[in-house]
Amino acid sequence: MMAQSSIHNAKHWLDRAAEARIQAEQMTDPDLRRRMLEVAKGYDRMAEELGRPRAAPPERRRRRPGL
Repeated sequence: MMAQSSIHNAKHWLDRAAEARIQAEQMTDPDLRRRMLEVAKGYDRMAEELGRPRAAPPERRRRRPGL
């Protein structure tokens, strides 16, 4: 069995958000710091989306031959 891709794991995105915040703390330019914090918020949203339950896909009806 193949391991689940890290991009489909909420922890992956939370870790990226934490790294982006560390980078933002080190930035001296306020505009760049703000942009990096926006990136971190985007990663937080990705993690949140991955943590939400998904609706089951609709059932597909089989078509009978000749219809």
